[in-house]
Amino acid sequence: MRTDPWSRDRRAILGTAAVGHSGATRSSEKRITTDLFPRSASQGRSPQEIVDSFGYSIWTKYLFVRGSVCPECYGTVDVTKRGGQPFVVSVNQCRECRFTVHVPVDVIVAFHPVVIEAFWQHGVSLLDVPLWRHFEYTTGDSWEATVESTDPFATHVTITLDDATLRLAVADDLSVTQVGERA
Repeated sequence: MRTDPWSRDRRAILGTAAVGHSGATRSSEKRITTDLFPRSASQGRSPQEIVDSFGYSIWTKYLFVRGSVCPECYGTVDVTKRGGQPFVVSVNQCRECRFTVHVPVDVIVAFHPVVIEAFWQHGVSLLDVPLWRHFEYTTGDSWEATVESTDPFATHVTITLDDATLRLAVADDLSVTQVGERA
């Protein structure tokens, strides 16, 4: 008997983020994202290639849900938000198959064209950066996100790359707009 490689019991929790920075305990961590881990993902790949494939898988799933499309069955996804300061996650659940994709709001900001361009101008292609490096940027000194309100949702993100500073706002519908000049 052959096991279905896409069965839901093969999920891998890809990462967690400690809330409260220093001294955070395991119970204070929040889920960043989850992804399926079919057997085929590990066949013929080195450990590094397996990790890289997860990153590309998550980027691809985000592109689907960004267009309100389920990456599993192509049904329509509904979006809710979960979390608060300092970490908010977009929860995208399919109306048909209930497949759910968790996306940090920072990823939504990172896909804004002005952010992609700014990183590109500083020698970084965000679409080619391994997922964990992306989280290093969003949790480091160059990226500051402040949740202004949870109902309705509003947050501001300031990104500083060398001499350039970007200021962006994320609205309740998770649309991103540039609100400050680049230096």
